[in-house]
Amino acid sequence: MAGADNIKKLFIKQKNVERDLNRKPILKALDQYTEILLIADSDPSYKEAELNTAFKNAKLSFLYPRENKEDQSAHGSYSYHPNDLNLTGKIKNDKLKQLLQMQFDLILDLSADETLNQFLLKKVSGSFIIGKKGKEKSSMYDLLVTENISDEEFLQTITQQITLLSQNGNK
Repeated sequence: MAGADNIKKLFIKQKNVERDLNRKPILKALDQYTEILLIADSDPSYKEAELNTAFKNAKLSFLYPRENKEDQSAHGSYSYHPNDLNLTGKIKNDKLKQLLQMQFDLILDLSADETLNQFLLKKVSGSFIIGKKGKEKSSMYDLLVTENISDEEFLQTITQQITLLSQNGNK
């Protein structure tokens, strides 16, 4: 089965999905974000309390890969498996289709630089995207944070940066 997954990743990698070049990043104050997506390599819902403290008015959603074919993720969490996509990258999972129809104010990407992560990041719609620099997908980000930073420091750094940048824009 791993061979089929590798072939699927190869086809998806060759599929050139480009971000909307007309997309304009929109930076807001921390309390003005209403829809946030956190992309990670494992279920990041344990960060929910920390995120709710930083972004008080935001509804949080999570996107991460899963090991099992069957999706048992909780409401507000979206997990994916290679079987959720066909060879050409068409999404077969209804829950993931629902995610791709949503518009996020902020996307925080803590995920590894892997084919499916890149593909889904390109397909998700967001007004402002933050991730770690040094990754292949760093060209998709509106704000880059140093790559040698822990997930906890990442959240502290982005809240500081958003606060500073949104204050400077409002002067």
